[in-house]
Order: sequence, then C-alpha cells, then structure tokens
Amino acid sequence: MENLYKIRVISVIDIKVISVTGGFDLKNIWIIVSLILLLLISGCTAPLKAVTSGDTEGLPVKTAPPPEETTVILPTTFTVEIDNFKFIPPQVDIAKGGTVTWTQKDSYNHTVKSAGFDSGELSQGQTFQHRFDEIGVYDYWCNLHPTMKGKIIVK
Repeated sequence: MENLYKIRVISVIDIKVISVTGGFDLKNIWIIVSLILLLLISGCTAPLKAVTSGDTEGLPVKTAPPPEETTVILPTTFTVEIDNFKFIPPQVDIAKGGTVTWTQKDSYNHTVKSAGFDSGELSQGQTFQHRFDEIGVYDYWCNLHPTMKGKIIVK
C-alpha cells in the first residue's frame, strides 16, 4: 500500500491538504511543515559576534572628516543706533583698528561713555565715532540713563 500526499501551499501560514491517504493525520503534517519552515528561516541568519573593546579586527572603520578651517572677517566699521532707550545692537564684534559710529535716533538726549571715551550729550540726529586700536572688551553706557548698556569686543 502506497501513501500519497498532495499538498497545495496557499501561503506560508495556510496549507491545505487536497487528499491524504495513509496513516498521517492533518496535525502531524502541520508539525512537519512548521519544522521545515523553521529550519529554512533559521538558516537565513548569521550568528552575531560579540565585540569587546580590543576586538575590532575586520570591522568597518568610520572616521569623521577633519574640521574645516573657517576664517571670520570682522568688520572695520560698524554703526550702533540709539533708539527707544537702547543701544542696537547691544554688542558689537569689530576688528582691531575699526571704528564704531553711534547714531542717536531717540527723541531724548543720550551719551556714549566708557573708560576710554565719552560722547557728551547727543541729541536726535547727532552721531559719535570712536576708533578702537587695542584688542579688548569695552563696556559702555549712557550717563543719563544707567540701564542703557552696550559692549564692544575688539579682536
């Protein structure tokens, strides 16, 4: 007596037995097919190798590109506006030997005062200039309105 099995695979999950003659039941066929699929799937993966701190042979090496050199060109002239009880901008970076011009646009009088310079009172429309020949940080303020402060950084 010969055992013939005809199986049609509809999908990986859905297997239908068309005709079964012999001593196997449907449950046994499901177990066999499942084991075959498990073996096929497990053969598709390679074992992972644990890497210790000194064990890097054969691994790809990625290095960061060298940093690009950037050159910052500082201005040699800059204008600061005095408006609405503020120095705008409040901080300026300028090259050594550069000149800053303060333009008074406010309707109230103001001053530009620092340890190395003093504009005196400026009314609306007036300007004041100062040349910065030494590298350093120059804090300045308005003598008439002490909350008005600014900073010049000479590089």
